[in-house]
Amino acid sequence: MEYEEIAPDFEAGPLEELAQVLPAATVLELAASFYESVASCLAQLDAAAKASDWSLIKDQAHDLKGISGTFGASRLQQLAAELEHAIGMSSAQAAVTLREMYETFAAARKEIDAMLSTSKSEAA
Repeated sequence: MEYEEIAPDFEAGPLEELAQVLPAATVLELAASFYESVASCLAQLDAAAKASDWSLIKDQAHDLKGISGTFGASRLQQLAAELEHAIGMSSAQAAVTLREMYETFAAARKEIDAMLSTSKSEAA
């Protein structure tokens, strides 16, 4: 049996790339939009899991997978991919995965905020 390596909550590379090509104010706006999008996807995933709506789960997981990679939320991206391609996962298993998604998003957000505040203070 092959095991997939667990991705870190956050990898700085994608955010560093954004910061190199965009003004700091734009990166901050994108981060705020990212946070709102992730929160919306997670809320919709939670409701879909409770309703066992696997079509919506797959759609939201796909969206979450894409936006997570943009900001380096690697573990969240990995979990979203697992959920998107889950076959035969029970609602209880989906709930466990969602709980882990909330936790890894909180950890990634903390690191993103720290990185952005450092960038802001260096630019000042």
